Amino acid sequence: MAARPRGHPSLFSSQRSPPARLSTQSAHNAPASFLNTHLPISAAVTAFRRTERLIQTLKQLQACIPAPAEILVHVDGGNTAVIEVVREVCPEARVLQSQALLGPGGSRNRLVAESAHDWIASFDVDAWPLSLDYFKTVAELVASHPNAAIFGASSLVEEWQWPGTHQVAVYHGYASVFNKTWFTRTEGFVPLPFAYCMEEQDLSLKLHASGGMVLQSPELRVEHDADLPGNTTAFHRQALANTALFHFLRYPLVLLPVALVQLAKRCFWLLRVCPGAIVPGLLSIPQHLWTQRRHRKTVPPQVLQDWMRLRRHPRVLAAIPNALSE
Repeated sequence: MAARPRGHPSLFSSQRSPPARLSTQSAHNAPASFLNTHLPISAAVTAFRRTERLIQTLKQLQACIPAPAEILVHVDGGNTAVIEVVREVCPEARVLQSQALLGPGGSRNRLVAESAHDWIASFDVDAWPLSLDYFKTVAELVASHPNAAIFGASSLVEEWQWPGTHQVAVYHGYASVFNKTWFTRTEGFVPLPFAYCMEEQDLSLKLHASGGMVLQSPELRVEHDADLPGNTTAFHRQALANTALFHFLRYPLVLLPVALVQLAKRCFWLLRVCPGAIVPGLLSIPQHLWTQRRHRKTVPPQVLQDWMRLRRHPRVLAAIPNALSE
């Protein structure tokens, strides 16, 4: 996904407090025997338009040492011009395509399903590694935290200064590393053509409910050359509907008051940013929820409350419990 609008009262990093410093195992202290073994990592890129940034992303992936074990690109909406660009710039890439518009989440579902390896480094079309040893860093992180569900990357300088790898409630969607086993447990993303205010937090909460941890490392650094979405009525109307959809799909009835308060806070924020989106956004909610009702699977109240605490207070970790082997 592209970058979120600044000032948005949501589940992203701007609301996180700095994590408390705990004893942390550095990824660079991974056993030498592991680091000398190539960990096969798939690189997966979602593409729709924006070919100039796609070219930059693919070239940067090709330049990495070690290289990813494979590069997959999903071209959404049957855009033949983008497919031609991929085949010209990166002929070794496996190209997936869909005639229907799956959206970023639906595209990622296909990329994960088609990947040949257990670890998938995911990139938006406008995000790419800042360092050529990006996949070496991923391998080191896996050595230190082999049972993580997601490693999140960041383009934010302030997050590069955080002390060690830490557990967060929500990762940045523009660049991350998925573990295929954990991803499959959650049934992946809800496929929405417009995914703002839904995609990352929904997957993160489902992982939290299943026992998976979302980690973010200051060593996983990317460039995110995104076009910030404009303050248009259409954008904010759909984002408001997705906010309600997230509540509807995951919040248990006992926490419905919390969902209503969070929806009201977004409406108050829109009074300052784009008041014209409030009424059409609220009116679109019933149809939006009805259309996606098959995806409804609420999480237990205590799990949701713990996840909301984690959103406010990330936790620096020394190790991950061996949850996959339990």
